[in-house]
Amino acid sequence: MQTMNTDSGNYSIIENSLRYLDEEKVYKEIQTLVQQLQGARKKLQEIHNEKQLETQKELQNTQENYYCDQLEDSNLLNSKEIKITYFESKQIEKVLTELKEKIEYLNEKLYKRGPQENLEKQIYILSDQLSKERVKAVKDTKVIQDLKNQLHEKSKQLISRDETIIKHVKEMLKPMDNGEQDEDINFVV
Repeated sequence: MQTMNTDSGNYSIIENSLRYLDEEKVYKEIQTLVQQLQGARKKLQEIHNEKQLETQKELQNTQENYYCDQLEDSNLLNSKEIKITYFESKQIEKVLTELKEKIEYLNEKLYKRGPQENLEKQIYILSDQLSKERVKAVKDTKVIQDLKNQLHEKSKQLISRDETIIKHVKEMLKPMDNGEQDEDINFVV
């Protein structure tokens, strides 16, 4: 009977160890399944987010295309071949507005400082070049003569412009034709 006891004890030990191995194996399998489920959940979330972004983009494109179609239907565009999104049209409008403002600024700057400053700058540049040519050890008479001629022409233009301005000022300072004088101007003859 003692051998039976021992055999049954050995059997129960073996059975318990197999159960323990089975439980450990099952636990590992459960952990593996949990990890797989978590990975699948992450993938599903990523797919959901991608689909949501695609849906939003499609919705935005649909709205922009609808808006463009409405513009085309209302004959506000010159050509139906032009297909741009609303966002692109706003960007184009912004760029054109900026360019228009720059052009207006440059035109204003040109008229304020314009030709007189440009002419004066050209005269200064020519005179500097002439001075440099005269200082050189080997003088090129053709270049010096050319610079002198250009400088002479620019000075004529400057004198002509100044004479025109002086003429206009003198005309404005003349008394009126009917013998009256302007109240704010006193002439000394």
